[in-house]
Amino acid sequence: GLTLFLMEQHEVPIVSISAIVKAGSTADPTGKEGVASIAAALLRRGTTTRSGNQFADDLDFIGASFGTGTSVDATRVSAEFMKKDMARGLDLVADALLRPAFAADEVTKQVAQRVDGIKSAKDRASGVIGIYFNAYLYGRHSYGRPAGGDETSLASITRDDVAKFYETYYTPSSTVIAVVGDFVTTDMAKQMTSLLSSWPAKTAPPVNVPD
Repeated sequence: GLTLFLMEQHEVPIVSISAIVKAGSTADPTGKEGVASIAAALLRRGTTTRSGNQFADDLDFIGASFGTGTSVDATRVSAEFMKKDMARGLDLVADALLRPAFAADEVTKQVAQRVDGIKSAKDRASGVIGIYFNAYLYGRHSYGRPAGGDETSLASITRDDVAKFYETYYTPSSTVIAVVGDFVTTDMAKQMTSLLSSWPAKTAPPVNVPD
């Protein structure tokens, strides 16, 4: 059920990949706002085959970039690396998408960092005006909730909450992957099929957004 877009671009020997998971902050359970954002951030903080430090070292070794981000409707994972390092780069992306560990201590660190960030943001009007504006504009709609959570919701988030969110929404049928760069389409399709073949083919539930 995965959607895969491939576009060859041979001007420079670089491969860029973006994966969009159709679940953002609107999929956060009530009272657990911030789960989607934490799950995305922890994709690179350790997998079942690499520790967080090993993942970072492997990225640095090939000079690759790797990032994640969460919006209200989706989560994005992106990476870029040289053509000569394509096998390693694709393996790192697949490892993060398919085998995140969500270590309990990493969840605790993320929660603490985000709570501290929220407290610091309250010292500046510009740091919180967007949150209050969305709450006023959207009311009880899910768009009115803070995408990154608040002090109360973050404090309630556990490792199990993050793992459950991942198991529920990170599915092939809810994911779109686009790869652009210096490769041959047929070869890339075979590599992606091989790397992602172990991803359980299940369907994510619809994200319930109130009117």
